[in-house]
Amino acid sequence: MILLVFSVCRPVYGMRVARYLRCLILIIEGKLQLFNERSGELIDIGQAPLSSRFSNVIAHLRKDFQTVVYFNSKDKAIQAAIDYAAHEQDKGDSALETLAKEIANQVHKDYFLAQLIKKGVAYHIGYLPASIRMKIEKLFREKKIVAMFCSSTRVEGVNLPADNLFITTYRKGRGQTKMTSVDFRNIVGRVGRINCNLFGNVFLMRLEENLKVKDFVKLLEKEVPAQKLSLVTELKPKQKQQIIACLLEGHTNLVK
Repeated sequence: MILLVFSVCRPVYGMRVARYLRCLILIIEGKLQLFNERSGELIDIGQAPLSSRFSNVIAHLRKDFQTVVYFNSKDKAIQAAIDYAAHEQDKGDSALETLAKEIANQVHKDYFLAQLIKKGVAYHIGYLPASIRMKIEKLFREKKIVAMFCSSTRVEGVNLPADNLFITTYRKGRGQTKMTSVDFRNIVGRVGRINCNLFGNVFLMRLEENLKVKDFVKLLEKEVPAQKLSLVTELKPKQKQQIIACLLEGHTNLVK
């Protein structure tokens, strides 16, 4: 297992209030390396003989911060949530108990998400009822749910005040498609939101042998290319003219 960590800080009124800190932790080899953003090099800075389950690593680094964990499949996200919650105790919180009962009533009385919720742990995946997902997000914002495990279909749309984000792969979905720099920065944007906290930590973790460290490093190094709105790239000139004509006529709804 290989872990990369760096802090993300949002600009405040056009000024960045902290620099990026990017470290590569080789858990198997027991090495600590610092990523130099200027030179693009990894510098050895020490030894860290670590050997632990992924769920234990999250628990150690999470402390009392809000944590989101990204997986590229719902099955992996669910299993990781179960593994993590196995070492947690019920919070005894009435709001968590109420949501757990609602999940049991709406989904299934033996559905294990209800048991995770009581411990302040949840997974956030596509097939959950919308009402359940919204209540999970609400309790996460209220810091009653402290660890959220997300699949690739959900993490980019989740607008939550996360302090820590764990990214376990550079792949999207079940296929072999790799994240682009835009995908990566979009996911990283889940933490350090200016209206919630000024900075956050992102941990890139290599959990499978077929994941290559160099592909993680490429995501750190590669700049996001200039982006254009879909309004510019997807619409044909004739469609743009039709929209302008509708607006000039005072229509608030497009006729086509």
